[in-house]
Amino acid sequence: MRLATALFALCASIVIADAPPVAAQSTTAPANIGQAITGQATPSIGPTPEQAKEHPQLVFAMTPQRIEEAMAYGYRDKSPIAIYTVLAGLRGDKRQVAFASTPFSRVVAAAYAARTKYQPFTAADVTPDLIAPELHIYAQSKLSGPTILDVEAIVIMPRGEKDPANVIRPTRTAVMTEQYKNLAGATFEGHGLLAVFPLTAFVTDHQVRIVRRGDETETRAKIEVKREFR
Repeated sequence: MRLATALFALCASIVIADAPPVAAQSTTAPANIGQAITGQATPSIGPTPEQAKEHPQLVFAMTPQRIEEAMAYGYRDKSPIAIYTVLAGLRGDKRQVAFASTPFSRVVAAAYAARTKYQPFTAADVTPDLIAPELHIYAQSKLSGPTILDVEAIVIMPRGEKDPANVIRPTRTAVMTEQYKNLAGATFEGHGLLAVFPLTAFVTDHQVRIVRRGDETETRAKIEVKREFR
């Protein structure tokens, strides 16, 4: 069994925006989100007909050529969008509620993280976990007044589906510990969640649903594609 690596050091800059000035606020985010996940990687699969039509650039098979292409993005771009944002809210008033990554984007992120640390990164450093045909979604805990709301579940509701029994559930999850600190210097602990889905679950019109303990309503959001879909 291998440790699945996701999102990488780009997540070190995550800030929980919900924190009021005098309340606890996040001081750090996991630098290597996903290291706590164990289990067999999802076997190689291909895109659904829907994905092949709507998003032909989505890479399922990370061939040596695709790996080199992804590393080139990480080396070349000043600030590569290697992590997709998951946004909730109405048009013009959307807020970030989670992050998502694909096999291609995880290699971009790994190459970028190595570049920023002046470390080498070659195809030999690309592990099977990085390029497994999986969609990784990471949602942080959030603040509600003085209370930290931990993430309990992340699921995907297919487009047009209303029956909760038909949600797409993650193949595995990992609880991610997060630290908060208030102005008095006291520290608090929250728990986010990294959920791993088959890559076939990545359809932009599907709805990501995030459930937090103590939250009266679940968060409903969609993955935002800001550049070439990978």
